[in-house]
Amino acid sequence: MTGWLYPERTRCLGCRRYFAGLVIKRLYCSYGCAGMEPPADDPRLRPRCCRTHAGEAKRVFLYPEEVITPELDVEGDLHVYACDCCGMYHIGHTTRSKV
Repeated sequence: MTGWLYPERTRCLGCRRYFAGLVIKRLYCSYGCAGMEPPADDPRLRPRCCRTHAGEAKRVFLYPEEVITPELDVEGDLHVYACDCCGMYHIGHTTRSKV
């Protein structure tokens, strides 16, 4: 199934428009096409999976391959997860010990 998900996929699954700056769940061009509510503007009102302990928005990525690179994932323990709130990908916890 190569070419099914962004970045190989260039058009929205819902409306067939070309992707611009926003890609939701690697398939849709907007929250409306994905059938999702957009996340709250205030990160403190978002679910815990979409914000940090300090109440700030987590860094978002369009697809997990953008995050899991040999430079970042040196030990092979980097966890990236799809967020149900915003439809993007976030870096989760790792098993690395603090040095």
